[in-house]
Amino acid sequence: RTVVFPTLGLFSGFIKDPDYQAAFCRAYNTWVASDICDAAGRVLAVGLLPTVHEDIAEEELRRSKELGLVGAMLPADGTHLLGHGRFDRVYAAAAELDFPVTVHASGSPNAPGAEVFPKFIQAHSVAHPYGIIRHFTSMLFEGVFDKFPTVKFAFLETGATWVPWWLDRLDEEFEKRGAVDAPLVKATPSSYVHHGGNIFFGCESNERMLPQVLDLIGEDTVMYASDYPHWDCEYPESLHAVTTREDLSESQRAALLNGTAARFYGLDG
Repeated sequence: RTVVFPTLGLFSGFIKDPDYQAAFCRAYNTWVASDICDAAGRVLAVGLLPTVHEDIAEEELRRSKELGLVGAMLPADGTHLLGHGRFDRVYAAAAELDFPVTVHASGSPNAPGAEVFPKFIQAHSVAHPYGIIRHFTSMLFEGVFDKFPTVKFAFLETGATWVPWWLDRLDEEFEKRGAVDAPLVKATPSSYVHHGGNIFFGCESNERMLPQVLDLIGEDTVMYASDYPHWDCEYPESLHAVTTREDLSESQRAALLNGTAARFYGLDG
């Protein structure tokens, strides 16, 4: 089985016209459900949510569930911050429907933080991780994970090696400023991630410290993604790399290739 994500939809956060953005998301969700997902349940998909109008985002999340899609996607790139309270109604609907929510980076050279670079290689290197780190930080310190503890969130397309490093930074910041700047957060940031929680990450097959990351945050929190058919994907080589890596245990490989995604999307193992 595979779960399909949008391609052009990754850039939908840049659409400023709220009516056009909503129509774009509606059209994509209708198309992917009717023309791409198969009746056998081997090709699944997530619904694309608009970011300009949170009421329409809630509507599309609910419609995605009705269409038989297995999750919702919010684009990382754009001027929005996903920890903002206006998105609470989206997360509340996800909690009500037991519907997982993903945040997916695009690597756009126009993404916040990447627009200053003169070359695509520089912007693309920075855009993926910063887009995800920006929203993860916003959502954590604005109390999203406290307000909606049952919602499963996944942060995708920037690997997993950054997670322990960033959690260490957030833990230190929370110790110094949490009571003042993050009053909704009830525990250290790292505690929301470690071992069996509701926060998930994608990985790259060639991350040298992947085994250590799995040991630190739990093998049931990280899942493989092919990135097919994008220009920079390494499928099927990346799939072969995961299956043959000698530094991964059998249980870690099983989790990366099946178990974690099944837990996140609520599928049978």
